[in-house]
Amino acid sequence: MEIHCCDRLNCANPYPHERWHIADITDANRIKALVREIRPDAVFHLAALTYSAQLQGLLAVNVIGTQVLLESLAEADLSPFVMVAGSAAEYGRVSSGELPIREETPLRPLSPYGLSKTAQGMLAMQFAVRFGLRVVRVRTFNLNGPGAPDTLACPAFAKQIAEIEAGKREPLIETGNLKTVRDFIDVRDAVLAYALLADKGQGGEAYNVCSGKGIAMGKALSGLLNLSEIRVQVVEREERRTPWDVPEQVGDFTKLHVATNWLPRITLEQSLSDVLEYWRMRIGTGQKR
Repeated sequence: MEIHCCDRLNCANPYPHERWHIADITDANRIKALVREIRPDAVFHLAALTYSAQLQGLLAVNVIGTQVLLESLAEADLSPFVMVAGSAAEYGRVSSGELPIREETPLRPLSPYGLSKTAQGMLAMQFAVRFGLRVVRVRTFNLNGPGAPDTLACPAFAKQIAEIEAGKREPLIETGNLKTVRDFIDVRDAVLAYALLADKGQGGEAYNVCSGKGIAMGKALSGLLNLSEIRVQVVEREERRTPWDVPEQVGDFTKLHVATNWLPRITLEQSLSDVLEYWRMRIGTGQKR
């Protein structure tokens, strides 16, 4: 089995069984050339712009980029499994009676990112119907764990703690709303779910990838701080709050479990410990994102 990975940057390849390609998801000529060269049997579409309040940029990458990829597959007369990575942000604000969130819960995205992911999912389904692609959508809740980018909440906290420990930052962490409740899933559990869906997922369906457990952001941050001996001042800033701060999001992964027998294996406590160790290693060795 050959594994091909694409990134906009020239990443070093630490694994001999992987081939890395430099490509931008919005570059139609480049993506079409890669699809014709590789002729994939399975595609895990994870490319996305995540941290932006600018809708135009989000749509350009998350929607038009997805269109470029799916058109490239269709024009090459290929019918691989295609996983399109969506987000819990598609659900937006839900009532207490709608918790835990199931896949049939109405999509009411509030953030520009959530709106772009909702449009991406609808576009993907259109290609599934028109060209017969075996498209599976996943709606992944809040990712955490080693390797998760620092644009996400807990990895961002962990990176700051590691920088404070290394003397590279003042012992102060400024945050947004710490009362919001989120469902955290370790990246390793999420990747396992994606792999199982490639084998057992039903085309045309959407699956929640989540832990089924909610925790307040403040408690998650406290969990990280308790893993360190440093004293840190935590300050909530009103200006860091956004109009799309949904009070509570907790998912239901029953549909995923029935299809694949998947269960989350890594506890939040272990995930927090591992993400902090990851950033300690990155900061300590002078590596930069």
